[in-house]
Amino acid sequence: MHLTIHLSSGLSKETELVDGERLTLHMRDLGACEVYPQQVSHNSNGSFIVVCGDGEYIIYTSQALRNKAFGSALDFVWSSQGTGDYAIRESTSRYVCALFFVCNCFCCRDG
Repeated sequence: MHLTIHLSSGLSKETELVDGERLTLHMRDLGACEVYPQQVSHNSNGSFIVVCGDGEYIIYTSQALRNKAFGSALDFVWSSQGTGDYAIRESTSRYVCALFFVCNCFCCRDG
């Protein structure tokens, strides 16, 4: 199973809309996502989007939906700073904080 991603446009700021009116949008196919999305979120400044599912994550740029980073993860969270920093949980005891290709790993032990 995969998710097909489309980009649509066709409205300008000056377009007058009537409530209930049908809109004609021009669609452009941007590709397919190979994971079944269970979480989709953007970072705080809106520059990046992450799709998580099937134990994997893929980070895309928000404007062109270009693949920026990917990997395996059980959980994913964005930093609140808007810099693109994020953290993933790889297993029940291993966490990784990263800014795309610079990673800091740490493990948590019970007790």
